[in-house]
Amino acid sequence: MIYVTGDCHQDFSKFSMKNFPDQKSLTKDDFVIICGDFGGIFSTDATLRSENHILDELDARSFTTLFVDGNHENFDRLNSYPIEEWNGGKIHKIRDSVIHLMRGQVFNIDDYTFFTFGGARSHDISGGILELGDPLYHEKKKQLDRDWEPYRINHLSWWKEELPTQEEMDEGIKNLESVNCTVDFIISHCAPSSVQDLLENERHRLFKHDALTDYLETIRQKLSYKKWYFGHYHDNKNLTEKDNLLYKQIIKLGDNVPASTLGCPRYLIGDLVKFNIDNETIEGRISIIDAYGTFEQQDEPSYDILVRGNDGTKCLYKHVRESIIFF
Repeated sequence: MIYVTGDCHQDFSKFSMKNFPDQKSLTKDDFVIICGDFGGIFSTDATLRSENHILDELDARSFTTLFVDGNHENFDRLNSYPIEEWNGGKIHKIRDSVIHLMRGQVFNIDDYTFFTFGGARSHDISGGILELGDPLYHEKKKQLDRDWEPYRINHLSWWKEELPTQEEMDEGIKNLESVNCTVDFIISHCAPSSVQDLLENERHRLFKHDALTDYLETIRQKLSYKKWYFGHYHDNKNLTEKDNLLYKQIIKLGDNVPASTLGCPRYLIGDLVKFNIDNETIEGRISIIDAYGTFEQQDEPSYDILVRGNDGTKCLYKHVRESIIFF
């Protein structure tokens, strides 16, 4: 049995027995595939006890975890693992049953063929990339924090390897040609350009075409496939009959994404978002998530959002419905 899910960002609570009861009947010969932003290898300290505990717990699950990389991974560490061959493609083995499926590979898993291609361009960096060695680092960071402007730090929270090299893209084309451009399933982190264009709300307008989405679009035009699963956009929906966006939900391979978002919040704690109340657009940071709504409503997730006024005062807006939130 094979299951697929979206971004984890080091939070594997979706794999608890309560949230994923199907695992009771699974074995190490069954698989759960994560569509990028695995996040289990993010710290700059490879000996960090909390991170290793998380990986050990994941390894102890009844199933085998597979993942493609996203844009929020520590590529210095991820690429330090030795490259191995597994089921026809290249991997990094993080634990015995926690495996990174490298870019541009074709795998044979449980009698299905998979093409894998991780990576994506980070959109949450409008404040730029800071360098720890910059003499003005602390001053710049303080100003960006004051302005709530999203930024990342080179080799600490951002790596240029989030986007592929030409060698990785060429290898992907070569491997697809070796199977006559026909696979059963594609697993990636971001979507091809034309599929990404189908995302319609304000949040998704942050995502522009780039070299990787255009590369995946080229592949989409050439390739014969049954389903394409991807993450990155923090939503759960079927964008076409064959192209499926996953976030919190875990579904069986081959299935479409269920329509309901209850229990599958789109936003994360710390996200800077906007919402409309009484024809006024308000901006703030998410501080609490109620994934299953509140006592007032159980139709959709809701959020407590911390808003700062021009005079520096703070106000907490409680139980804001997900449907009125955007980036």
